[in-house]
Amino acid sequence: MIHSVADILRARMFAIACGYEDADDLDHLRSDPGFKLACGRLPDSGDDLCSQPTMSRWENAPTLREVVRMTYAMVDTYCASYARPPAAATLDIDDTVDVVHGHQQLALFNAHYDERCFLPIHVYDTATSRPVAVLLRAGRTPSRTEIRGHLRRLVSGKQREPVLIQPKLVVEAEADHIENGRFRHGSRLLRWRDDKAPEACLMDQVLPH
Repeated sequence: MIHSVADILRARMFAIACGYEDADDLDHLRSDPGFKLACGRLPDSGDDLCSQPTMSRWENAPTLREVVRMTYAMVDTYCASYARPPAAATLDIDDTVDVVHGHQQLALFNAHYDERCFLPIHVYDTATSRPVAVLLRAGRTPSRTEIRGHLRRLVSGKQREPVLIQPKLVVEAEADHIENGRFRHGSRLLRWRDDKAPEACLMDQVLPH
């Protein structure tokens, strides 16, 4: 039986949305009347959906070059969402823990989360909350150098260069965890510090020497 790309993608998305993240679950869900109906097939007489081997072959078919091209296509979709290019766009870049079970490629033990995990990077436009890019990566905290590299690749070919936000205000904060020169989880804002100049507040003051 031949399954279209749209049918395979639709079945995978519905399965994940219903909590079935493992492709193995498709061996049972492929004949489920509800899933068949959601994918545009008759519950009883319609053909079954794709099986786990078909899903796994499809998910592993793209080459690295094709995966990179798909990422740029997501960036192009974000750019096309504007009727006219904005004068500036502020991007929110953060990594999110994705716990894994087993020994998948790129899965690493992260001491902060006490889990084997991926730490994919999510990039959003802060003004519109639109997704710009999602990058699957190993389960280690990204460094500032890595973040800058992702920014350069995101804007390459867009006739734009990333500009770091210039600090204007100072706020006093405390954090439970600092890693790779970045405040991590557990950060709390305490008070505004009008008596401090931004250039006098450096990361070196909080990092161990």
